[in-house]
Amino acid sequence: MIKKFLIATIMFASVVFANNPYGYTSSEETSAAAGVLSKTQETQTSAPKETQYDDFKMALALHPVSLIVDGVQGLIYFYVTFELGFGNRFSLITRPGILSGDYDGTTNSGFSINEGFRFYLSGRGHRGWYLEPQFMYLSNDVSNGRHSGSISMVGIELLLGRKVMNGHFVFGYDLGLRFTSTNKIADAGVDFEVIGDGLGIDLNLYLGFAF
Repeated sequence: MIKKFLIATIMFASVVFANNPYGYTSSEETSAAAGVLSKTQETQTSAPKETQYDDFKMALALHPVSLIVDGVQGLIYFYVTFELGFGNRFSLITRPGILSGDYDGTTNSGFSINEGFRFYLSGRGHRGWYLEPQFMYLSNDVSNGRHSGSISMVGIELLLGRKVMNGHFVFGYDLGLRFTSTNKIADAGVDFEVIGDGLGIDLNLYLGFAF
């Protein structure tokens, strides 16, 4: 009987130590596992996380004030601003436009393109205050019925603006300095005035949709 009891005891101990070769008791195993879990949680908590802002990366905006002001003078200058954002601070800006209509007895027909980027000062997504340097180009054919010519204009701008978003709705404005240089080609003996050549001020108000 004693011999059978010793054999049973030895077999039981063999099974226990086979499953737990380090000889931990159940309470020791629980404490060890808790310590490992605690260290894992501390490591995950202490790891730095970059804040991701819920934001739309693209926006398309119209410039209604410029359209109205130029329209009163007989010109149709229609342009839109397309914005493509990346990161929390930067976005690329493309602003194509078309020009048509009569002004002061002169017929105009042309196009323009602005290319630049925005740097958002807050770094909390594509909204708030921003700086926007950009390059501009304009080409315009003019005619007064007797004579004709063409204008090509290049320039640089630096704008300070603010963009506000409410859901998908976008509202913004910017103000800055612009410097342009113009090349004029006209019929022999004919000259015409170019409005906005040299140093000037640029003011924009836009409304649009973000997606």
